[in-house]
Amino acid sequence: LPKVAVVLLRVRSEWDSSGDPERTASELSSMDTMVREEVSRFDGFVAARVGTLWQAIFGARTGIDDQDERAVLAALNIRQRLTDGETRTVRAAVVSSEVSVEALDDCHTLLPRVPSMEVWVSDQTHQRTESKIDYKPATSGMWSAAGVA
Repeated sequence: LPKVAVVLLRVRSEWDSSGDPERTASELSSMDTMVREEVSRFDGFVAARVGTLWQAIFGARTGIDDQDERAVLAALNIRQRLTDGETRTVRAAVVSSEVSVEALDDCHTLLPRVPSMEVWVSDQTHQRTESKIDYKPATSGMWSAAGVA
């Protein structure tokens, strides 16, 4: 089976509670553009978006088994772009699996445990990317991505 890496990303901002529909639409559009640009830059695709929750999938490229690294780098770059000079917070979960449904389920389980402004990855993703990404232990076999090694 082909391997995939799934990123589940949630953004929060002060405008969430502003009640201004025009500002909300503008913010969501701006964030969606940034998320899609970064996911595309790392050869993934946004499979779904509901409000401020995005699901991106990174598949293996022909002859190159680097989807895990690309997914983590995309999540780190998205966090940087969305919070640079803004009052937004980002949390992301990255899970690698041979089955995308399993990876997505694992992301949904993991994301609520991820502290604000962190990108957590599963143990399998950590093992496959630890030579390229710096990590610190999180909890229960999860790892917090700190940046490029």
